[in-house]
Amino acid sequence: MATSITEMIAAAAMMPDVSWAQLLPLSALYLALGIWGFDYARRRSSLLISLGYLLIEFALGMRINALAWGGSLPLILLPLAAQAVILLPRLLAAAMCILVIAGISGNLSWVPAWPHWLRNIAQATAAVVFVVVYVGVAQREREARQRTEALSAEVAQLAAANERNRMAREIHDTLGHYLTIIHVQLEAARAVISSDAERGMLAVTCAQALAKDGLAAVRQSVTALMITAFATRLSPWRAR
Repeated sequence: MATSITEMIAAAAMMPDVSWAQLLPLSALYLALGIWGFDYARRRSSLLISLGYLLIEFALGMRINALAWGGSLPLILLPLAAQAVILLPRLLAAAMCILVIAGISGNLSWVPAWPHWLRNIAQATAAVVFVVVYVGVAQREREARQRTEALSAEVAQLAAANERNRMAREIHDTLGHYLTIIHVQLEAARAVISSDAERGMLAVTCAQALAKDGLAAVRQSVTALMITAFATRLSPWRAR
């Protein structure tokens, strides 16, 4: 145990000094490209852009590891495996993951407790597999949520369409009912107005009242229809 600790201290002492003048700008570039470059590649959905972005990031990550304490930051390459799963087809994503495994295991080779490449590769593979599985599950969950939201919006639209059809039938029936009664009253008024003016005017007054009531009922139905249409347009925002 004491020998192992001594070897680790000796290995740490033999590490080269960090070149901060190169490490800090490269790290900032790696971080910025990882945020905005990934977003740009995902929005463009171009295979060449995605491949170029990932390879540039990989080269930057390897260079950062070469500058930082003899390769002591191998795990900064892990996000590239996750991004490859999102940006690339399966075959190319698998190739990129293998490249990341090689990069991580190579950068772990300086650790005295892991003297063998096989152990390094096993550690790197386990880390990459975990990231890939996690990203795959997250993507499937996101796609399922998007499908659920789309189905919910479609159901809301169908419900709104059914409600509009119901209201249209209601307006038609209400208007037809009032118009029929108004027609009967006006016919009665025309039939009796020459012989009984008072009775004829009463029928006309009744027809006017029915017309007013019918107009109010139609306005109420139209208002309800407008509210339903507004709620339908608002439903996608509520789902978010």
